[in-house]
Amino acid sequence: MMNSQIPEAGRINAELTRDTHQWWMEAAESADIDLTDFNPRAPLQERLAWAFCNQLEIGTVYTRYSTKFQHSTADQLKTNVEHAAAKCIYCPPDYVCIDEGQRGFKARRNGLNRMLAILRQHLATVLIVFKASRLYRQAYRGYQLIQQEVVEEGLRAISVTQQIDTKLDSKQWKMLFQVHGIADEMMIEATSDFVRSGLRGLFARGYTVGAIPVGYRRKEIPEAPATNRGLPRTAPEIDPEVGPKIKEHFEMIRDGLPIRQGWLKWVEERLPNDPRSTSPHMTYVGYRNMLEREAYRGYWEFGRNRNQYSTKKDYTCCVENKSQVLIVG
Repeated sequence: MMNSQIPEAGRINAELTRDTHQWWMEAAESADIDLTDFNPRAPLQERLAWAFCNQLEIGTVYTRYSTKFQHSTADQLKTNVEHAAAKCIYCPPDYVCIDEGQRGFKARRNGLNRMLAILRQHLATVLIVFKASRLYRQAYRGYQLIQQEVVEEGLRAISVTQQIDTKLDSKQWKMLFQVHGIADEMMIEATSDFVRSGLRGLFARGYTVGAIPVGYRRKEIPEAPATNRGLPRTAPEIDPEVGPKIKEHFEMIRDGLPIRQGWLKWVEERLPNDPRSTSPHMTYVGYRNMLEREAYRGYWEFGRNRNQYSTKKDYTCCVENKSQVLIVG
């Protein structure tokens, strides 16, 4: 009955459920919590009743990662529940909420929504995160969530790796949160600039950088240094099958064929779509953009557009960046 209003989307699977209880129990033993009557396979109501009888707080854990280069769900979860046990907090796997492959800019996330539902019903009294930036990439939004959804509701929030605890640091947690938030944003900006500079150098040398347009394919360069992932370095070359098709369509449009008919012909022939598109086939807009692409005339650009988060619109949008465009032709 207690779980009837908790969304299912954003919960952990059976394997992580078992691991969560195992990690918590091992840490609880080290913290001298008496586990004699604890049954991890018992229904949630019985486990919560056991926790209340043993004067343990109830915690909800939230984890998120956006790329495979960040800490995985299991890594974050293990650290969180071990810390919770040391603080005499029981974290039912039922109250663990996850977002995998989700960027912190997004406000609509299954795991985040599930965690908020748990807090708003006061099913848990403690929110535990690996790091404050797991809530939101923007520090002010994470601060706002903790202030409004946790502190003002008489609940508690813990950021494990940053050693922030709103209960223990009732006067200082705001300052600590903001300092860490500023430091995280500065690190992200510095990392982005470093990565962009490296990609710019690779582009200038003719190597493949990111997705390549329809009509081209990747050609391995044996003498070139490997990528950071140990894969062969490549350079774009004309696809011998798709390239002539693009030329054929361009000439048909030039000779008077309506663009929409050309697009339908492209789709009917099941010709390739832009690799960045989520559509199963070439869209009309994508077809128009393909016909206007400067790369087919020998002009390749890097850095024309850049992603920028809009706090007003609450999403990441693409903005033109004329001052740092690199053109190779």
